[in-house]
Amino acid sequence: MNPQALKNLKIVRGETLLMRINVLTGVIPMDLTGYTFAGQIRGTQNELVGAFGFDTSTLATGCITVIIDKLSSAAMPVGLYRYDIFATAPDGAATVIAKGNVDVIARVTA
Repeated sequence: MNPQALKNLKIVRGETLLMRINVLTGVIPMDLTGYTFAGQIRGTQNELVGAFGFDTSTLATGCITVIIDKLSSAAMPVGLYRYDIFATAPDGAATVIAKGNVDVIARVTA
């Protein structure tokens, strides 16, 4: 598994974020069937800013789609935060598959 892919995100308040993560074993897509996923965005005082949703329809091909819907992003305060996303195997072993900084910005056009 390709652990801890560093990717910084920009979230525009009121817009949907979709991010695909391809999980590989070497160069081969890893079958993620049976895995569960969790991810959060937190501030400097460890306060919860938001949580990710996941489209798990392509797990057999090693692909997970991370989602922040427009209602969730609209509720996030403008600012700089950090996030991580964990994949938990059926045996309970958890691995960070993505992490980085999040810049939540305001929309220009209402």
